[in-house]
Amino acid sequence: MSPITCSQLQIGMVIAYKLRSDQLPKNPEREWLGKVKSIHPALEWIKVEVLDKGYEGEEEMVYVKQAIRLLSGPG
Repeated sequence: MSPITCSQLQIGMVIAYKLRSDQLPKNPEREWLGKVKSIHPALEWIKVEVLDKGYEGEEEMVYVKQAIRLLSGPG
């Protein structure tokens, strides 16, 4: 699978991503779900609204390289 790029992302898309090792995840293989709120191509960052149960509505900045799958288009 090819890496995801900023040009593939759109506001409103749902993505799966993994936490960085410096975030000290308890389960490094866990996939998190986020809805793209903003895209910052120059920094290779995206802001997502976390969709996982217990974290709904929280926002997080993630590197585009953390995104592992596009789950849905904008909507």
